[in-house]
Amino acid sequence: MTCMIRITGKVPSLDFTCCRELQICVDTRVGWNGAVMPCHVVTNHVAAVVCAGAALRVGLFACGLDAFARNRLEYVTPLNSLLRLQEGHFLYKAGVNPYAGDTFHQPPLVLAVYTLLDALTVFHIPLRTCLIGWTIFMDVVIALGFASMCRAFLSSQGEQQCERSKIWLNHPPVSSLLAPEMLPATTAAMFLFNPYSVLSSLALSTSLVTYASIVWSFSFAVQGLLVHAIVLLALATYLSVYPVVLVVPVLLMIHQARSVGGFVGVSFVYMGRTWDFLRATYVWMHEYPDLTPNIGIFWYFFMELFDRFQSYFLVLLHLHPYLYVLPLFIRLRRTRMPTKFVLAAGLGVATVLLPVMGFLWLYPGSGNANFFYNQTLVFQYFYLRGIGQFLAATLRRDKQLDEHVKLNRPKLT
Repeated sequence: MTCMIRITGKVPSLDFTCCRELQICVDTRVGWNGAVMPCHVVTNHVAAVVCAGAALRVGLFACGLDAFARNRLEYVTPLNSLLRLQEGHFLYKAGVNPYAGDTFHQPPLVLAVYTLLDALTVFHIPLRTCLIGWTIFMDVVIALGFASMCRAFLSSQGEQQCERSKIWLNHPPVSSLLAPEMLPATTAAMFLFNPYSVLSSLALSTSLVTYASIVWSFSFAVQGLLVHAIVLLALATYLSVYPVVLVVPVLLMIHQARSVGGFVGVSFVYMGRTWDFLRATYVWMHEYPDLTPNIGIFWYFFMELFDRFQSYFLVLLHLHPYLYVLPLFIRLRRTRMPTKFVLAAGLGVATVLLPVMGFLWLYPGSGNANFFYNQTLVFQYFYLRGIGQFLAATLRRDKQLDEHVKLNRPKLT
């Protein structure tokens, strides 16, 4: 999930002459043509989308498709595998340290949540039903987070967008789904009906909690609720480490954040006052000793790499993404992609061929690891190409809006 948003505070007070333009700009109940849409209608749109997305997942689970997706290399890694979580839970119940071996590498609080769901079986609720219910619930939370973030972003434009609101009025959206009053529902639908999110749900991935924490952290940050944003970002960092790159923009708005230490402290108590889980989760994640194939590129790279070069490339590959955080934030703190068909086709072809090449490699033996790895490179290329197109389109849009405002600004005589 890649989101480029500007974190801002509350909308400043404006004079009376700007009120009407601001209302048109930030009120999601007003359409581009000035038609007023009641707030409950907007809420109903989001609710309908959420219900439809939940119903889709219930139907797919009822068909038993989760058994197919649970072990797929494309959606499951050692860090979000349900089977590995179940193995860790079994060891924990047996009185054995789940981090003693090389099977379980997820944070202790994930294990605690699974233990809580397993405890519900005393009420004659099947564990599979509990897991499915939890997964669908997390998907709904993520979708509502996207809708909330969309509303907050529209409302956060504030005074600087008042002049640009005239452009919105004179240029209706390409589709009614992109109108301001429909954007929250459209954003939620893009997540709920995205094939990748559906398949991730069918795989019962434990990464959904991380995604929900990140999305709601963005939403709270846009609304200026910095404490809420930092707590959720700390939770996401605790679960996956990599969201720590998002701390930099938030820390520019607040000077202290001790939430991660709180989660680690709770984990210390839960694991019987031992720090073994730190090396088995966070250190293990960066050492990358498990070369289980997935849609990433590290597994094949380190499989072919000489051991004496491994430490150098581990540092290089893990640290270089952090170099882009501050420049991107500085340039994009404010806010029609070309070749959309090419990007969609590339991602679609790679998505279809990934399981095919994986099957040819692992089952009939008519292929090798290069077959699968080649498709991961294709997938990553078009994925990064899409991000690059998004960034370029954002910069072009900002530049064109600024030029339009300057050209139409009345000159003083």
